[in-house]
Amino acid sequence: MNIAAKSPTTFAWAVAVAVLVVAAPSRTGWADDFADKCVAAGGGMFEAKDSTCMKGKIASDEDRDNLVAFFEANIEANKNGTKPDENDPQLQKGFALMNDTLGKCMK
Repeated sequence: MNIAAKSPTTFAWAVAVAVLVVAAPSRTGWADDFADKCVAAGGGMFEAKDSTCMKGKIASDEDRDNLVAFFEANIEANKNGTKPDENDPQLQKGFALMNDTLGKCMK
């Protein structure tokens, strides 16, 4: 007898638990990835505690994506000695978010 035939509710709970177990490590990776890029993009300006605080102030996945894009552009600029495209809307949002979240962390 398989579990799905025995009780659809039991089967649904088993699937939900399995999804949570699989998804939990990816959320940790999400956090570490953000912190690593934040520190690297700061070029010595940000410490891990600053990045951790900023990560805690992010309101949505879209905000996180904009901040990460901003960080990645700065990492690339630091490597190449170039300047990020200030007209890129995603980088503008990322810069504004960085200022906002960092400001909240400094209070």
